[in-house]
Amino acid sequence: MLESSKDILYIVIAFSVLWLTIFLCWMIYYLAMMLKNANEIIQEVRDKIHAIAQALDFIKRKMDFVSGGMDFVSKHVSKYLGADDEEEEKVKKKKPPKKKTKKKT
Repeated sequence: MLESSKDILYIVIAFSVLWLTIFLCWMIYYLAMMLKNANEIIQEVRDKIHAIAQALDFIKRKMDFVSGGMDFVSKHVSKYLGADDEEEEKVKKKKPPKKKTKKKT
């Protein structure tokens, strides 16, 4: 079977290539599993962001609805309490006080 040292060298090289192949397959498998886990994590983050965006849109729609209703209520309540449009115009036309500026000498 083993006639020379060259045969022993070929056997050692064959085992070395075998172990190198096994190691590379094992490394590729774990790399694939890490990429799969990363993909799952990214998908979960996307789902959470989508859920948050939907919740914020829902809140925005509710706030728009409430603010529209409050505008309606405030107009009718102001008429009921006797607030005139003239008073509103006076408040709108009233100018803010001017700020005094210091002169540099």
